[in-house]
Amino acid sequence: MKTIAKIWGAFMILLFATLFFSINANASTVSLVPNNESAASQNKATLQKAINAASTGETITIPKGTYYLSGEIMVKSNITIQGEDMYATKLYIDKGFVSPYIQIPADTGLGVSNLTMKNMSMGMNPNTVPTIDINADAVQEYGKGTALDTNKKNFSFIEISNKYSGKYNPNTPRTNKNLTFSNLILDGELKGDSGIFLGDAENVTVTNSTIKNIGAKNGISLQTCSNITIKNNTITNVGRSSIFMYLGNKNITIENNNMKDWLQRFGVLHYFQLINEGMTKEKASQTTNNDSGIYSYGPANEGIFIRTISLAFQKERKIRIMLSLQNMASQTHNPLCTPLFVYQERKILRSLVMMCSLPPQTPTVF
Repeated sequence: MKTIAKIWGAFMILLFATLFFSINANASTVSLVPNNESAASQNKATLQKAINAASTGETITIPKGTYYLSGEIMVKSNITIQGEDMYATKLYIDKGFVSPYIQIPADTGLGVSNLTMKNMSMGMNPNTVPTIDINADAVQEYGKGTALDTNKKNFSFIEISNKYSGKYNPNTPRTNKNLTFSNLILDGELKGDSGIFLGDAENVTVTNSTIKNIGAKNGISLQTCSNITIKNNTITNVGRSSIFMYLGNKNITIENNNMKDWLQRFGVLHYFQLINEGMTKEKASQTTNNDSGIYSYGPANEGIFIRTISLAFQKERKIRIMLSLQNMASQTHNPLCTPLFVYQERKILRSLVMMCSLPPQTPTVF
């Protein structure tokens, strides 16, 4: 009996050891240099090496700490990139996390699938990424391809997309699939383009995250996407729209999100962009920017379901809200939506709010 017990004990030890190592074989912790901006290129290379080497199903964990990274980080399929702690793992970046196929058309069939990013904070490097200041003289250069809209400005924290052909194609394949973004804090600090940009994607969730202070454009941008759920997020102080659906999006669920202070900078940027493209100042000043907290730009946005949201502006911005029965042509909207024009008393900052809830309600103005 003692012999059998010893054999059984040895077997159990071997079994537990095998299980332990098999579980941890799909988990790794990347070692980055904390609190050192001069290590930004080294940290980016270390993280990129870990991503490239990751096996299918592997989870890469970034420990607690503040880390600088310099350069684009290319993600890949079938991995999880996570911080050890949503608040205590902080990355300062000067480029975003991007798909390796961002310059390759979707009709090639190449894309990113089964990617999860969660439990971390990100900010723009305060020393290398310029702030978008609409009160500075440099704003008049917007649209000229100068320093104001170089690649240092026009990048998102996360961009999973393929190359856009320049025109809408209803047959564009969804090459980026099964993506999850949760428990993220993305603070643009009035820099960059969008918080999260998704293109040619399907089966995506963005949940329980905070996206704020985005410089030029949107908290979340969608283009030719399907089956997207955006839920339980807070999106505040963005350049253009909190959630912007460009074109060709289907079955988008936007639920229980808190959105405040959109169109904070893009109205002015768009004004100077029009002038720099040859429009007269008089005509540019009369050209409205009908962007909204939740904006369906179109064409071919279908099946947009919006429930239980909060849309708000600060009182000191002197917002006048007027009911309007106008809707946007060639768009398909939830019939419970109440269109509202929101006029902000600053030149060319006008916004169309598609306010939807169950049941319909009046937006809260702080």
